[in-house]
Amino acid sequence: MIQNMMDKYDCDAMLFLDLKNVRYFSGFRGDTGLLIYTKKEMVLVVDPRFELEAKNTVKKARKVIYRGETSIWDVPWLYEELKIKKMGFFPSSMTVDVYNKLKGTVQLVAMDMPSSVYRCVKTKKEIALIKKSVEIQEKAYKGVFPKLSEGISEAIYAAELDHLMRLNGADGLAFPSIVAFGDNSAVIHAIPTNRKIKGDGALMIDFGATYEGYCSDQTVTLLFGKIDKKLLKIYDDVYTAQKRAIEAVRPGVSAKELYEKGFGYLIKKGYGKLIQHSLGHSLGLEIHEPPKIAPYTDFIFEEGMVFTIEPGLYLPSVGGVRLEDMILVTSKGFEVLTSLPKEKKFII
Repeated sequence: MIQNMMDKYDCDAMLFLDLKNVRYFSGFRGDTGLLIYTKKEMVLVVDPRFELEAKNTVKKARKVIYRGETSIWDVPWLYEELKIKKMGFFPSSMTVDVYNKLKGTVQLVAMDMPSSVYRCVKTKKEIALIKKSVEIQEKAYKGVFPKLSEGISEAIYAAELDHLMRLNGADGLAFPSIVAFGDNSAVIHAIPTNRKIKGDGALMIDFGATYEGYCSDQTVTLLFGKIDKKLLKIYDDVYTAQKRAIEAVRPGVSAKELYEKGFGYLIKKGYGKLIQHSLGHSLGLEIHEPPKIAPYTDFIFEEGMVFTIEPGLYLPSVGGVRLEDMILVTSKGFEVLTSLPKEKKFII
């Protein structure tokens, strides 16, 4: 695909500044580096702080250690050595400062596609790492679940969950964990507070781990005590919408078709005004990678893609329900990678 892109834009090379792509193509895991991809080789440029990291992890690219006083992309001699006259780049990862400095050295050509599109179809190794990330997050969830009977706060529950993910082997969090109780669960990306998880209301838990850099993402909604009748009905309908969308997954299905199966069902039920986000998103080295599952997304799913399906509806001042699972597209259909139950569960 990269060679085709260089041919399409008549470029001698492509510049990757997004560290997720630098890692994907080269294996480099440091937080400062760039990758130049020519028609003959890959060249990784890092500063001396990451010399040993590059030596230990990068096997497919030539390593250049920049020891100058300016930034690592300021290497005109390297562009000359590589005979680069036209270099493609992705605007989403290029700052104005870097662009202005480089444009006097090489001709820069903007490429009109997301830089992460190369990572859409996962390899067997990537799928194994994603499954391990899921295993870690679910083990942590099961470990902290008994604490719900203690009436702990949202913030403490989130901290316990994060801690257990780390103890079970996560190298980080895919995103800040969301633990939201009662009317807080109507806030899509609620920040955990000191509110006690006790009494009546819905509890939304949205969390994910990273393992070897690969993300997991799952949302469970639990019910406590006496629940508003509208919210109970919403739960049933969100559950049905998610099931309909998951069962429609197969190679060749479009993002629009999946959206129609899930949120389309809820719109026909009269919930259109309560829908506030896409039906799901791809994920891998980043928690949100293209495509989104939305009515405006022109995308066809292929075998090996991993994404979430997460319908949700939110009643202000009452609460919300979101159910999220991770799905792998297989040759014959789909595999649900997450396993925490999504059926209604009451905690008394």
